[in-house]
Amino acid sequence: MENIPVIEMKNITKVFSGTRALNDVSVHMDRGEVVGLVGENGAGKSTLMKILNGVYPPTSGEIYINGKQQDFRSTRQAHDAGISMIFQELSVFPDFNAIDNVFIAHELSGKSEGMLRNLDKKQMEEETERLFREDLGIEIDIHTPVRNLSLANRQMVEIARSIHSNAAVIVMDEPTEPLEIAEQERLFEIIRKLRDNNQTVIYISHQLGQLKDISDRIYVLRDGNLITEMKADDVSVNDIIESMIGGKQGNQYPDKNTDFGDIILETKNLSKKKAYQDVSIQVKAGEIVGLAGLNGSGKAGLIRALYGAETPDSGEIYIHGGRAELNNPIEAMKHRIGFIGSERKVDGLFSDQSVEWNLTIAAIDKLNPGKLDKKQAKEITDQYIRDLNVKTPGSDFMIGQLSGGNQQKVLVGRWLFFDPDIILVEEPTRGIDVRAKAEIYKFLNECCRKGKAVIVVSSESPELMGICNRILVMYEGNVVAELDGDHTSEAEIAYYTVQETGGKKYVGK
Repeated sequence: MENIPVIEMKNITKVFSGTRALNDVSVHMDRGEVVGLVGENGAGKSTLMKILNGVYPPTSGEIYINGKQQDFRSTRQAHDAGISMIFQELSVFPDFNAIDNVFIAHELSGKSEGMLRNLDKKQMEEETERLFREDLGIEIDIHTPVRNLSLANRQMVEIARSIHSNAAVIVMDEPTEPLEIAEQERLFEIIRKLRDNNQTVIYISHQLGQLKDISDRIYVLRDGNLITEMKADDVSVNDIIESMIGGKQGNQYPDKNTDFGDIILETKNLSKKKAYQDVSIQVKAGEIVGLAGLNGSGKAGLIRALYGAETPDSGEIYIHGGRAELNNPIEAMKHRIGFIGSERKVDGLFSDQSVEWNLTIAAIDKLNPGKLDKKQAKEITDQYIRDLNVKTPGSDFMIGQLSGGNQQKVLVGRWLFFDPDIILVEEPTRGIDVRAKAEIYKFLNECCRKGKAVIVVSSESPELMGICNRILVMYEGNVVAELDGDHTSEAEIAYYTVQETGGKKYVGK
């Protein structure tokens, strides 16, 4: 039995609408190892794992669990066989609390009364508290609906549910993307503990340094094909990148624009209780300004206030020098403001609509006003698909079936077509590959060269330094530092994300 892999997937092929997402892929995973799975967006990583988890049936190929052939037709069947998956797009139940999410479908029973089964709510509460406090090392309100938690804590609820299932195999699809550094380190400790417990972890990530450090072996997919298998200790991050893209990587970051115009966006003493206080910033035409800070620092609330998604308690917003009342996103769009949020499903995507519908919806009045021109809409969408290198079977394909990175590119195309004066971007490269990141950075740079103002919220300091002219650091709702993007460091940014400065604003040298 020791020589039989816990998972063996043989000659897996998957075809969607005539397009091959996977082509004759064979992989195996042994007990007590961490296997990394990498590839560009659309390479087939998530599709392969969704087949393993019973979300999709394979078009052809076989799956073996502990040497026994399986034919999963549902996630329940895969779960019963010992497989748990943490999806890139969260699958928590937002109206349930953390306790209900952790114990969903395997609640603990107390005493029964007749035909009724009573749940042991006290024990479930105690186990959930222990799970978060001891295993995950975080404090959250386990009684509030999960929708009220931050994105990072919603991710931790999903991780907790998977760990609590005690599955033999846990698939983690981009698990660290919403997490701060301390939370990421805690997750890596948990993964190592799972490995020591003889459980298997399949780890999908575009954070290649992290993936290399945590993995024992790495599989590389490209265009639906298995390219290579490598031992993590024997390769560098550059080796992994070159296998992913089929060549050497160029410079990710374009030269920054330094030709600025007038102030396009300005806030004066913008405040919202328990979110941010007295925020006064200016952004010029042609400038990229970054917002850094930990989760809860106020950066998420601030950028949503600028898009009209949240209303500040006090303060003023000026667009092109005029006072602007941004009470909702429609008013923000009238002021030529575009927004790409961190949670695609919540902030931007219409998952059950086509690529064309999603790309053109923000500026549908451009399509022969008064009459929807389907031919024109298709031509425009096809042009953006080519320009942004979106991997899709066609403009009429449902966007919810694309990879996360390709969904992000469609959202970029939406705002390119809308042509705003101000672009607000939150975590622009979350969950996308190295080549797609470079394409996003190029898009933002081109917007600046056309005289647009850009604000980027990111938890990735190298990203902020690579693309931003200035970086504003927020701490507990205040802007505590203003740094020069070309003359700062990750250490300096980190320093200001975790402590007060006595109200003194630091300007990078």
